[in-house]
Amino acid sequence: MGSPEAYFLAEWYCQDLADAPVRPTAARLDGAVADVSAGGTAIRLLGVIALPGDAMLFGVFIAASARVVAQVCERAGMSAQRITSAAGVHLRMC
Repeated sequence: MGSPEAYFLAEWYCQDLADAPVRPTAARLDGAVADVSAGGTAIRLLGVIALPGDAMLFGVFIAASARVVAQVCERAGMSAQRITSAAGVHLRMC
């Protein structure tokens, strides 16, 4: 399996997704990541952030390309409205 190369932010603008509990949504994406990774494509989900007040949901990924992120989102049944590359990500869990 090739190593992931870049950070990506997937964005969804949907009140239903933003209002849903984050853990089951992350589990859907994790399942799709596992399926795609099993085929030899490198991708990791770093986290999911929901902003219900703004009807927004974000997924942070490490992957070889935006196309791979789109494939995972589609496999999870959650096609992203936008996928952008990020210069870097630093997540701190307290």
